[in-house]
Amino acid sequence: MFVIKNYLFVIFVNKNASSDYSCWTNIGYLLSFLNTSETVKGSVRFFDNCPEGVEEAVVEIVRLHPDFIGLSLLQNNFLSSLIFSEKYRGAGGAAVIMVGNLMANLYPVFILENYPSVDYVVLSEGEETTKELSEAIISHKDISAVAGIAYRDDQGKVQRT
Repeated sequence: MFVIKNYLFVIFVNKNASSDYSCWTNIGYLLSFLNTSETVKGSVRFFDNCPEGVEEAVVEIVRLHPDFIGLSLLQNNFLSSLIFSEKYRGAGGAAVIMVGNLMANLYPVFILENYPSVDYVVLSEGEETTKELSEAIISHKDISAVAGIAYRDDQGKVQRT
């Protein structure tokens, strides 16, 4: 019997800027690709890109108990997303946290060295990589074989594949 794991994308947007939602169509692509997996199913939650939105997200996401959390890092939500990851861990959240998108691609080493709550950085196009990495984690396979990620090895050193 398969146990299906839940992958939740947590997105911080400027809710007062209607154009802010238009750049999130890539999440639809990720969800579509991820939902072809037999072991992982994805969903998305949007929160306001402000300190109150981060606090609201922590409470809701801890309550939901996802197995994986994906954070899409752009210039406008970079800090909110990373602060969320730290506060989520501090509140007892145990999901595997992956980050991706523009700012993650620019600063993978900085993120992994300065935000211990982030487990993996998905580099470049994330559709296939996110699915492959999630399935590798579930099946306890060697993640160093997953192309297009950055992570900490057993000694805490940042590695890229």
